[in-house]
Amino acid sequence: MQNCRLIVAAFREQGGCPGPEDSAVLHERARQLVQELGLHPTRIEPVLDPRRFAVILHCDSDRCGSPDLLLLREQLTARGQALGLSFRVQREDLFMAMHRV
Repeated sequence: MQNCRLIVAAFREQGGCPGPEDSAVLHERARQLVQELGLHPTRIEPVLDPRRFAVILHCDSDRCGSPDLLLLREQLTARGQALGLSFRVQREDLFMAMHRV
């Protein structure tokens, strides 16, 4: 299997920023969910925006092909809704290439 790095962004669905305790809980839930789906977080970056909760997770994965990524996106969407989180997933190499242009 091919390994790659993924960037997973998690956002609070209803917007706004929770208090510090709630932010810590949401960070942990996002981390646990990506681990349950077979991703391996290597770095977690909270987004420091007082108006909105967001966290960026840099993950190692073997779910790199298009069918795997589509399934992963569907799983994150379905399970994230139950947590009040919205997820975006992108291969790190594509993300970096877009930002070099």
